[in-house]
Amino acid sequence: MLISVSGLDGAGKSTVIGGLRDELERQGRRVVVLHMNDHVGIYAWARAVRDQLLGRAPDDGAPPRMTPRPTRFGRLRGAILWNKTLRRVLYPLDLLFFAALRLYVERIRGRTLIMDRYFYDRLVDVAPASATPEVGAWRWLRALARMTPAPDVAVWLEISPELAFARKGEYTVPYLERRDAAYRTVFGWLPAAIKVPAAGPHVVQDTIGESLQHQGGERRRSTAREIRLRAATLRLLLDPGSADPEDLDWTEVRRVAEESGVIVRLADALTMRGETLPPRFADAAARACARTQRVLEVMDRVGESCTRLGIAHAFLKAVERYPDTGRDIDVLIAEPSPDVDQRILRDLRAAPRAARFSARLSGSRTYTAAHGIVIDIHHGRVGQLGEQARYARIVLERATRVPVGPTTCVAPSPEDNLLLVATNHVYARPTLRLADVSWAVTTLRRHDQL
Repeated sequence: MLISVSGLDGAGKSTVIGGLRDELERQGRRVVVLHMNDHVGIYAWARAVRDQLLGRAPDDGAPPRMTPRPTRFGRLRGAILWNKTLRRVLYPLDLLFFAALRLYVERIRGRTLIMDRYFYDRLVDVAPASATPEVGAWRWLRALARMTPAPDVAVWLEISPELAFARKGEYTVPYLERRDAAYRTVFGWLPAAIKVPAAGPHVVQDTIGESLQHQGGERRRSTAREIRLRAATLRLLLDPGSADPEDLDWTEVRRVAEESGVIVRLADALTMRGETLPPRFADAAARACARTQRVLEVMDRVGESCTRLGIAHAFLKAVERYPDTGRDIDVLIAEPSPDVDQRILRDLRAAPRAARFSARLSGSRTYTAAHGIVIDIHHGRVGQLGEQARYARIVLERATRVPVGPTTCVAPSPEDNLLLVATNHVYARPTLRLADVSWAVTTLRRHDQL
């Protein structure tokens, strides 16, 4: 997993990164923190070779000087090394360097990678002095931004140039104002980035925690304690009036409920039986409710676009997940080509993700909208490899508009929903989530009563 933290000098990047590292290590994750200027790119490699040959100690992590030394040689050296055009030319090579570094850190060593600054900061470094994004250099930067691999979580710490100067005083306020304007332009291209006021960096930890749940999914634990916790949570969902084990740890129950996608449902069940929710439990449920509201708003807009364009569609997993929607939206459409996606998502400013080989096989495309909401569009096929084209047509033919909380959406029939969930778990995901089990049992009970 890759996390990047960007912002002006003085925004509090080191403080936020230190807190994130402590929290991730507390969760049992192994973390590596790298500095963009010291560890990534041609310049970083050249400095490392120079220091090795000359026997110098490596830098202490401070960013390299951005102004030339006050000598003739120093000015010439600075004019060459910090030439913006040269650094833009070297940018793709730095991306290749980083790809190899990331492969080693994340895949081979199995670490979570936190970047102190990222390529977005480098784009700010080489941004033209003009604040007009229409000039040619900005179009060049836009092209470089498109080829930059998006982190799993990209954080921008917003801070006023005046406050940044008061904290560090290394650069002038006009210089920081130009950089702040460049940051706003670059991060305006990134709707999924997390923008956090410098005065409240604690917000990052909560958002990172949610993103880790999305990226990591349900963590598999085989201990008797974990199984007992999950069984107790499921029992509370299906029979809120049942008695609790006396030693039930509500902190652990909250963790299980969040990981399993049932925190809102469980909070509602506990409230119905007269329980007073612990503050952290109530806060977690409130955050999940807010996330659900944002997801439903995006679903409404996607559904309206499909209806306006005359595209048959159905939202998968929407009914069984509600009210714990997570961050994913899966929509099946009748159109076999992804060319229609941009028309569907035109008003959402959703950015496309790099298409994995498996996604190309299955006929799906993935996009990231605001607040980190992920939209998966399946083009006329379902199944792990998109092998079920005929069944996808059947799903769309039998789909109907159903209520989902305060709104409605087009969704598969209950029978198709149940079959899709079951087949997904047979060979796509080897574990069952409590959200799916709870929905399946509730649906079967309802049909037995009809």
